[in-house]
Amino acid sequence: MLRKFQKIPKAVLFTGVSGLVLFYLLGALALMGDVAAMALLKIYTSLILSFLCGVQWAFLARLDYYGWVAQICVIAPVALFLGAFYVPSTLLFFCLSIALYIAVYGADYFYFAKVVDMPWYLALRSLLTGGVLILLMSVTVALV
Repeated sequence: MLRKFQKIPKAVLFTGVSGLVLFYLLGALALMGDVAAMALLKIYTSLILSFLCGVQWAFLARLDYYGWVAQICVIAPVALFLGAFYVPSTLLFFCLSIALYIAVYGADYFYFAKVVDMPWYLALRSLLTGGVLILLMSVTVALV
């Protein structure tokens, strides 16, 4: 597995880890009671999930694949996440966030990593998604 991490392009790894650092900074501030940081964490969580779905959509477009199941799998998490903003409970928002991040990662693991010609893609996604899930679970537990 370590070899797959070594094959990740440095610029891509730097960008991904930079985004993860911002996640943890917002999470730390939110856990210290900063209301604005909690709001920004929710927005950033949504933004990154939308970005990940956009990457999957680009893979489908690049492959010229228009199967309805794949299209729904790419669009549904973003649509569900937009609905999550109307949920009055921050705890429920983060529970839904965790579920959707796992679902999007599952689509990458079971489908997209096998059809794209980037052998390092799943290693990068595993590293970053694992980091995001640890943060989101920490915030969720702190809210209970």
